[in-house]
Amino acid sequence: MVIDIIIGRYNNIKNEWMRTLIFYLVLYGVVIIPFYLMFYQYHLLDTDINSAYYMLNTLIESLASVLAIVITLSLIAAQLASSASTRVLVIFRKSPDLWILITIYIIAIIYALSVLYIIDVPRLSELQWHLSFIYFISVFAFAALIPYIWDVLMLMNPEKVIVKLGEEITKDSILIAIEKESGNIEYTPGPIQPLIDMMNNALLKYQVSIFRIGLETLEKGILNILEEGMSYEEEIEISNYLFINHLDRIAKISLKNKNVVSSSALTKSIYKISEFAIDADQKFIYGYSINLIGDMGIRASKQTMNYPVSNCLVYLGQLGLQAMADDQNRNQKYILYLVLTSIQSIFEEALLQDKVFAEFILSFKSGILEGLREKIIESADEELIRILNTHLDNIKNLKY
Repeated sequence: MVIDIIIGRYNNIKNEWMRTLIFYLVLYGVVIIPFYLMFYQYHLLDTDINSAYYMLNTLIESLASVLAIVITLSLIAAQLASSASTRVLVIFRKSPDLWILITIYIIAIIYALSVLYIIDVPRLSELQWHLSFIYFISVFAFAALIPYIWDVLMLMNPEKVIVKLGEEITKDSILIAIEKESGNIEYTPGPIQPLIDMMNNALLKYQVSIFRIGLETLEKGILNILEEGMSYEEEIEISNYLFINHLDRIAKISLKNKNVVSSSALTKSIYKISEFAIDADQKFIYGYSINLIGDMGIRASKQTMNYPVSNCLVYLGQLGLQAMADDQNRNQKYILYLVLTSIQSIFEEALLQDKVFAEFILSFKSGILEGLREKIIESADEELIRILNTHLDNIKNLKY
C-alpha cells in the first residue's frame, strides 16, 4: 500500500528532470547500500598503495572508454530513430537521462584523477574513504547504463516517440507556435507538426497501428486543451491552427489513399472533439469539426467509400441530437444548420457516383433524419422547424 502511494506520487511529478533525478538517486541507494554493507562486513575497504594505483588507473580508463562508446552509439541510435521524425533528435537532446549519465561519468573520472594525483603511501589511510567513494560511484555509473540503454531503445520505438511528442501538445506551446508563424520568425515546427509527420509516414507505409496511436495521442492532447478552456481570441487562433493546418491535411491524405480504417478512426476522433466542444460551447471548434466531418463525407463519397461515408452521416446525426438535447444551448440553431447542410452535401455528392453506391448512401436518409425531425418538432421552435423543413425538402427530392 505504501509502495503504491510512493509510486503514484512519483508518477504525478510533472517535471521530467526532477522525476529522472529522483529515479537515479534511488538507483544509487539501491546499488550502493548492498555493496557498502558487503565491503564493511568482509573488511574490503582497506587496500594498499599498489592496489589503489591499479584500481584507479583501471577505473579511469574503463569509465572514459564506456562514456565514449555510449555517446557514439546514442548518436547513431538517435539518427536511426529520426527517420520517423526529425523531432526525435530534439527529444533526445532534451532527455535528462543522457545529461545525467554524462555528468555521473565526468564526476567519477575527475574525482578518480584527483585522488590518483594526490595519493601516496603516508596519506593512504586518509584516502581510504575517497577510494571507497570512487569505487561505489563507478559501480553506480555502470549500473546507470541499464536504465539509460532501455530509454534509448524505447526512443527507437515509434509508439514511444509518439507518446513523447504528445506530452508537448499544450495550449501554451500551440499559441507560441502560432505567434512565431504570424510574426515571420525563423520557422520551427510546432508541437503538432512532428506528430502529423509520423502519422502521414504511417499512412504511406500502411502502418495502421502507429497511425491510430498517433491519432489517439493527438485527440487526447486536443481534448486536454479544450478542457483547460480558452479565451475567444485563443479559440479562433487554435481552431484555425488545428483544423486548417493539420487535421484537414491528414484527412485529405487518409481519404486519398482510400484507407478505410484510418479515415474512419479520424472521423471518430473529430466527432469526439465536436462532442466535447458543443458541451463546452466552443463555437469555432465545433464549427470547424462539423464542417470537417461533412467535408470528409463528401471526399469519401467521391472515392465511393461506403463505410467512411456512413460513419460521417451517423456522427453528424448524433451531433444534431446532442445539440437538440440541450435546450440551454444558445447556438442550437447554428449547430443544426451546420449538421443538416453537411448531411445534404454528402447526399448530393453520393448521387454523382455510381447507382449502387448512391442507393446505399441514400438508404441512410430516414434513419439519420427521423430522430432529428422528432426532436425538432418536440421543441416547437418555429425557426428550427423551418431550417429542418428546408433541408428535408431538399434531401427528400434527391434521387438517382
